[in-house]
Amino acid sequence: MVLLLLWGGISIAWTLAPTMVALRLCLVWLPLPFFASLLILSATHVPQNIERQTFTLLMASFFFLAIIIFCRATAERMTNTLWNTWPWDIWTLKHAGFVLGAMTFVTFGFLWTYNKKILAMGAFFLAVGCLFLAGSSTSFCGVLIGSFIFLLSYQQPLWVTRLLMGTSYTFVILTPFLFSSLLPTLLKHHDQWLQKTANSFFHRLLIWDFLSSQITASRFLWGFGLGSNRYLATQHIRPGYDANSHPHNAGLEAYVELGLLGGVLFALLVASLFWLVTKYVKDKFSVAVCNATILYAFIQYENDPSLWTSRWFCLFVLIGAAVMIFVQAREAR
Repeated sequence: MVLLLLWGGISIAWTLAPTMVALRLCLVWLPLPFFASLLILSATHVPQNIERQTFTLLMASFFFLAIIIFCRATAERMTNTLWNTWPWDIWTLKHAGFVLGAMTFVTFGFLWTYNKKILAMGAFFLAVGCLFLAGSSTSFCGVLIGSFIFLLSYQQPLWVTRLLMGTSYTFVILTPFLFSSLLPTLLKHHDQWLQKTANSFFHRLLIWDFLSSQITASRFLWGFGLGSNRYLATQHIRPGYDANSHPHNAGLEAYVELGLLGGVLFALLVASLFWLVTKYVKDKFSVAVCNATILYAFIQYENDPSLWTSRWFCLFVLIGAAVMIFVQAREAR
């Protein structure tokens, strides 16, 4: 992450974004990897009382958030159905679902480790149900796919982790080429159907198609500079659809703003997380929890938040620290 930021700082020299915007983004981010490293390192060796306090805090946060999502989503859906007067605040619930999904696997792991297996299963199905009610499709799919990887990792921890490491790296490296070759055909033949059935996803496809064509056509090696993705489109890419928001794909955003080196550095960042699992995590249940959590974060970053959204980075750093403490709890037993 530090190398990615350093290259981003250098790219300010040629960025399309206003210089002060790019500089402010760089300065905001520079201290984050340092503090993230301190937190993760401090979580590698914690006394038992801190482990129990982490477990208690995680459980309270998980169930409180799940109850809030369930009650609000149910109430608003009933209101919409009966009176059709209140708009369903889907964005707030989606963000809450994002957080709940990130907590799901480590919460399940802690409960299972403390022999609360029925509660662990209940927490998992509660999370799935809340994500479905919240309309948080990316988080919902991320948890389901993560669950599948959890089961595979439990059976073959080493090989599945290596497969995830190679697949994630390859996917990020090939992202602009895959999008620029496949999306024009898809949008040409199925745009009307996609627009009617999945409008939000359709908007993402339009943005990915536009940005991938921009980066493969020019500035592939060094990109358009830090914070520049919002300034590439001077007009709507389709009537009613703009490309001035973030790309909803962190790998593509790294390519667009930081070029080939940025894409490679981001791919190495993702792959290195799975490499750390193969090197330091030996218990197969812990490997399964780690792989599922990392994959969930990867799916989210490839579909929703910006690469430079600091609050989501901080969230996953906190979840990473909780996972580190969970791994120690497993080792102690």
